[in-house]
Amino acid sequence: TLWPFAPCAIHAQPLLDAISAEAIRKICHFKPQELANLSWAFAHFGDGRLCRIIAREALTQLDAFRCQNMSNLAWACAKLEFSSSELWSAVAQQLECQVVAFKPQELSNLAWAAATLAVEDPVVVRSVQQQGMMMITEFSPQGLSNMAWAMAKWGVQNTKLLQALAEEA
Repeated sequence: TLWPFAPCAIHAQPLLDAISAEAIRKICHFKPQELANLSWAFAHFGDGRLCRIIAREALTQLDAFRCQNMSNLAWACAKLEFSSSELWSAVAQQLECQVVAFKPQELSNLAWAAATLAVEDPVVVRSVQQQGMMMITEFSPQGLSNMAWAMAKWGVQNTKLLQALAEEA
């Protein structure tokens, strides 16, 4: 697996090439967490060559993605500046069903990713706003910052949420 190498800043191009080639061959056998981990690791290396392939496979399995998997995949896409309206449409559907299960970091990272990619799907924005209000006291300082930044980027005028973010900061 590649993900343990990412935080260590070990960048071995032959290793990335070999893992990429093998992942392409076996992508249909990857589980949601494996897809999310692979995207996260390649994003840490700044290598976006698998984005489209991972996104295509993720679309077939998104209903099995846990909140953390969705958040990590979204973060990786944003980090690599890869946006797919089809993927975000599917994420919006899943988010609407699962948003109450998101942990604060997962929600704030997903909000940051969506806003970074200029995803303005009304379901994503509404779900993030509503759940953000419900867990406002649980966000870390970074999470509050991510949420405030996403709201500003989306042009959200929800004064209750903005006031709550300011009070928690």
